[in-house]
Amino acid sequence: MKKTYVNKKLLAILISSGMAITLTGCGKASNCNIENEHIHIYHNEKNNLTKYINSEKLKVKGFDWTAYYSEDIENVSLICENDFYIINDNLEYLKKIVNSNQHQREEYVINDYIYGNYYGYDYGYNYKSKKYEYFMGYHTGYHYESHWKNIDINEYTDNKVRDITYKYKVYKINDDKSISMKFVDNFDEIDNKYMFFKKSGLVTKVISDEYYLEKEISKNYQK
Repeated sequence: MKKTYVNKKLLAILISSGMAITLTGCGKASNCNIENEHIHIYHNEKNNLTKYINSEKLKVKGFDWTAYYSEDIENVSLICENDFYIINDNLEYLKKIVNSNQHQREEYVINDYIYGNYYGYDYGYNYKSKKYEYFMGYHTGYHYESHWKNIDINEYTDNKVRDITYKYKVYKINDDKSISMKFVDNFDEIDNKYMFFKKSGLVTKVISDEYYLEKEISKNYQK
């Protein structure tokens, strides 16, 4: 697929000069007089997002019309149809998303021995089988209450832990116009094929299996 990028300098000039964005009613059309078939760039100032939208309206779902456009109808139409954003044109937005989803670690903490309802594998009366037995389900009695608690990534604990990381869904348009998807850890190195993302479903939370930290971490933490 032919690469199509927004000229960010041009877009910035248009925005600052007031030529690109008009903040009037969303039902009104722009005064565009370009004769050739084309698709305009739209900009959402609040979220600092830029995308192609096949419209001439001044406002479309929070995005403002700009004077910048592309005549690469075949490729840009596919971008619009799939509701894609171009990664390279929205790096500041993506940077904020990545910064708000940093690697975290949780430890499994067991609280006091208390009386009450709980869900787990234990001995009791099973209303399904109508007999006393060990089963997985709801019980009433004394039990240890537990939960997962955030800890510093460099902190040592004897309790079991799990890591929480985040992956990001990116897309490419293949030569046959089909769409491929993969997950990436960040946007530091942009793949020249997987150059699109969608705002919805962008972030996937990944929770690791439970494990115990090595003692060596404790030594490093105490320095």
